[in-house]
Amino acid sequence: MAEVAEMDVLMEETLERVFESTDRQMIAKAGETLQKLQRSAEEGLAQLAPLVAEGRILEVVTDSRLFSSAQKFMAMRRVSKVLANKPRDALAILATYEQDIILSRNTLAHAKEEVAADGTVTLRSFKRGQAAVTIDDNWMVEFRGKLKTHRLALSTVCDALGHHVRPHVADRDLTKK
Repeated sequence: MAEVAEMDVLMEETLERVFESTDRQMIAKAGETLQKLQRSAEEGLAQLAPLVAEGRILEVVTDSRLFSSAQKFMAMRRVSKVLANKPRDALAILATYEQDIILSRNTLAHAKEEVAADGTVTLRSFKRGQAAVTIDDNWMVEFRGKLKTHRLALSTVCDALGHHVRPHVADRDLTKK
């Protein structure tokens, strides 16, 4: 994962320099890139629109191109509101899921190695406008602890939702409105 993250950071840093330049060819390629991004987003919307119109939620939630990890988490919070016996402790833990898990995962995904003159390797994550984050043993221990805590809380909420819908599973075709 670190190697892929380093390549991603290398591309990002290079594209920042390239698109900040005054080179006319690069300015044209920046415009072309924005147009391609817009077309891609429009194609995604075109793919999503009929699924939404037809209420085909199962096809949406199982497609990671249409439904991100953050969107899955937000949907979990939304559906948890219907629980009569809310697992309040677990939901309180999950209130920090986006910060503790999603953002930390993204930090880790964008980390790259820095090699000092003495050969010491440090893994750091850089995000424009933010302080660098050093990914060391302490950071990883803390992240693993958060993963374990959130996984247990998420399992508790999933179990509660499973118990809530169990009597209704056969009653409704979830691919229809």
